[in-house]
Amino acid sequence: MAAKNPCIIAGSGVLASNAYDSLEKFANRSGIPVATTPKAKGVFPENHLLSLGVLGLSGHAHAESYFNSPLLDALLVIGSSLGETVTYSWRENLSVPIIHIDIDPQEIGKNFPVTIGIIGDARSILNEAFIELEKSFPEGLKHNSNPLLTLKESIPRYVESPPPRLP
Repeated sequence: MAAKNPCIIAGSGVLASNAYDSLEKFANRSGIPVATTPKAKGVFPENHLLSLGVLGLSGHAHAESYFNSPLLDALLVIGSSLGETVTYSWRENLSVPIIHIDIDPQEIGKNFPVTIGIIGDARSILNEAFIELEKSFPEGLKHNSNPLLTLKESIPRYVESPPPRLP
């Protein structure tokens, strides 16, 4: 709640629990940008204002820049083990507080130490977290959106190609 520049990393656990709508509702209420793992591509709308795209090797520059920013001050990891592909070969300096949600207790903290581990279904936990946010912060949380806006202005989300010329 106190983080100024947090990030949600949505993994295949979001896909497995069919938590698409729950993730979007939670992101909208919390104002936290969302990056997806390669396996979870599509669990969050890529054209959403809070979308960072896919994180990891061959991911989008928005996600990489935000993830590697010194301003990043908290991660909410949902249904991902934070494996090698997602964390750019296990980025050594990932030292922000991590809240890790996974249905498999063996995955929590498997690759990075976590501050808080929550065992459970992604959809159920996101729904409960949304209800608590709604009660505690009826207007939503206010995070520092400047780094996200600056990032989106400096790096285009999509490359515009000129229309093909006919012979």
